[in-house]
Amino acid sequence: MKRIFTLLVIISFLFAIQAYSDTTIIEVIELHYQTADEIIDIIKPFAGTDGTISGIGSNLIIKTTPENLSEIKKIIKKIDIAPRQLIITVKQNVTSDQLDREVSASSSINIGENGRVTIGDCKSNRCGRSKVSVNGANTNKFQHTGDVQQIKVIEGGQAFIQIGMSVPSKEQTIFQNRHGFTVNTETIYRDVTSGFYVLPRIKGEQVIMEIMPKQGYLDNLGSIHNREAFTKVNCKMGEWVELGSIVQETSKKQNGINSFSNHNGNVNHKIFVKVDEIK
Repeated sequence: MKRIFTLLVIISFLFAIQAYSDTTIIEVIELHYQTADEIIDIIKPFAGTDGTISGIGSNLIIKTTPENLSEIKKIIKKIDIAPRQLIITVKQNVTSDQLDREVSASSSINIGENGRVTIGDCKSNRCGRSKVSVNGANTNKFQHTGDVQQIKVIEGGQAFIQIGMSVPSKEQTIFQNRHGFTVNTETIYRDVTSGFYVLPRIKGEQVIMEIMPKQGYLDNLGSIHNREAFTKVNCKMGEWVELGSIVQETSKKQNGINSFSNHNGNVNHKIFVKVDEIK
């Protein structure tokens, strides 16, 4: 009797295993554009309490019911798509009236002892005009790489927009001759990397641009340093956004035999950016 009972238990257990195996399947799905790590957390809740999802590289290993697997495949089809190709266009030396666009950015960073970069504050959907200013005695030579720059980037990829600037630096050379030492001092211009990183993301009809200005400056010892900040800009696809302007303070003195004159002014370089999709 005991042996019969044990046999019945084993048979029941085998039937239970077979019934469970009939309701769960294992399938390997190859992704085309995403990696497994990027979407596992998204689809895992749809595998059910007894289901499991793991992945290696671009392959997903899914164990779940046929019904759940069908739903998971529908979700994967929607999110495993090619990233959009975007083109970022930057314009300099234009006025806000020409492009008629308000700003939505907020950032402020210091540049050494003599300058500060400020992008105006935005606290609502409609933002005031903002400005990036670079002030200081060591920024009296400004060179831009062109009025229009265009960079192609995939969605989620990062691009660096460079705004050329040369900073004067004094260099001394000591020569030895039979009369002693001679010190030769000359002014050289060193290129300091200034500009900003742009990381565009698409959300519906909106473009979310993560902006990180990178401003270089030259210290008293002639070493180049960089200060960085971070902000986000929201706009529509194809619309111009004014990130601000680089305002360079200039000072010029002229001396003559019978005359002396000073000239002070600002050189204003406005910066606008837009993102378009390449179709």
